Amino acid sequence: MGTPPRRELDPLQRLEALMRPHPLWQRVSSLTNHDSDVQVSEADPVVLRRAFDAFVSLIDINDWLARRDAVKAEFERISASFAGMVEPPLIQFDDTIAWYLYLCELAIARPYELPTYYSSRALPFLGAIGSKLRFRGRVANLDEKILETVTKRRREPDGFIFEILVALSYAEHGFAVAFIPEGSDPTPDMEVEMHGESFFVECKRMSSRSQYAIAEEALWRQQWAQAEEVVRHNREWVWIDAQIHVELSTLPQDWLARRLAAILPLGDRYAESDDTDATIRARIIDRTALNADLVSSSLKQAGSKLRHLLGGDWVPENAMTSLSAHGTTVSAGAPPGYFSTFLSSVEWASGATFSCDADASIERKARDVKTHVGRAVAQVPDDRLSVLHIAFETLEGPGVESRRLEKVVASIEGMRSMKLVAGIILHSLQPVDSTGQLMVIDETSSEFWRLPELRDYVPIMVVLPAGFGLTARRGNHWDRPG
Repeated sequence: MGTPPRRELDPLQRLEALMRPHPLWQRVSSLTNHDSDVQVSEADPVVLRRAFDAFVSLIDINDWLARRDAVKAEFERISASFAGMVEPPLIQFDDTIAWYLYLCELAIARPYELPTYYSSRALPFLGAIGSKLRFRGRVANLDEKILETVTKRRREPDGFIFEILVALSYAEHGFAVAFIPEGSDPTPDMEVEMHGESFFVECKRMSSRSQYAIAEEALWRQQWAQAEEVVRHNREWVWIDAQIHVELSTLPQDWLARRLAAILPLGDRYAESDDTDATIRARIIDRTALNADLVSSSLKQAGSKLRHLLGGDWVPENAMTSLSAHGTTVSAGAPPGYFSTFLSSVEWASGATFSCDADASIERKARDVKTHVGRAVAQVPDDRLSVLHIAFETLEGPGVESRRLEKVVASIEGMRSMKLVAGIILHSLQPVDSTGQLMVIDETSSEFWRLPELRDYVPIMVVLPAGFGLTARRGNHWDRPG
């Protein structure tokens, strides 16, 4: 007798099969109360699935599966093309919201295939939405806003995701919230009401990184591609810290390779090369932590943990790093791909941390929010109170973020046409590519009040839970306590 034909799953069954939680979540706790500033009450897969359902349930299931399959195919094609690369280029998808939701699927069902660099910049926001959706009954027109995010704004959903977070945060604080449909005339995003008093709320979110920062990173990758050949030739396990003092675009593409050729092999465990262009430090990698970790687990080739184990205190949180490593590999994905490759042994590895403290680089990366504040003011009426929430990501390092804050304060204090804006809250957000947690994010708020009595009622934090800002340490998250 022949093999009976395989029964095709109907769309709903297929969706549930795709979203079935990986056994990993049954073996380990995803709750991070022991090492988190925030009390965690629900497991990561729970809040991610809740957010996923909120978006996907509003569109036709066959439409979602088609979009999901297209993103999956493109991701697998890209992942396969990166095989053997030292530092692959950054990836983007036209259907960005489908990419974010596919990352939810990977986190829940196939976490070993997750590209952590990208998931760390999307999942914390969706996880925060999932955790706050229990307040959705207080938000009128929420489904319409989510539907627009997953359809009309599929290419650029980040601004709407932030609006949804702000609305749910006001609801979490006890407000009744109503999204205002967009029309031909400028309108604020939402109206909020509590105890018979109401005001408007307008939200703006800057794109995550400036084009200058993206171009600078690409130039660094080109430098490392040539320098890696020098490092590999010497066969030393070496980590490099490169602090550049001029704009990287002014240096020849083989500049780093020539600087390293002059100081390698190390011989001693440490060497330094310092001039007006850069300070280059190099040291032999201490493999103690790496070897101890490999006894019990494999290490994701494209993950942050391997870089931290190799670079140690020369790899601060969210640092720009480059890595070259080879050893015995195993794939956790089907088909195998760059982001699902793990090292069960490491025969050789080297890497580098890059930063630039050139004044011109810092100034161009420290984008001001003045334009976004001006656009937000233009959206609110002249005769009603309003509060503005402006978000930007702090991914460029302490020097850039400190300079940005200086520019922001000066710009807002110098603005004249503010209508009846009662307050402006700036949300500095820093997703973290964590070595051991799925969703980690820092949030610092900076506030400017013309009606300070409102401060006790409105959400000062929107990604983190209500009330967290009352107990958080003072200062900015990029200024780590000593």
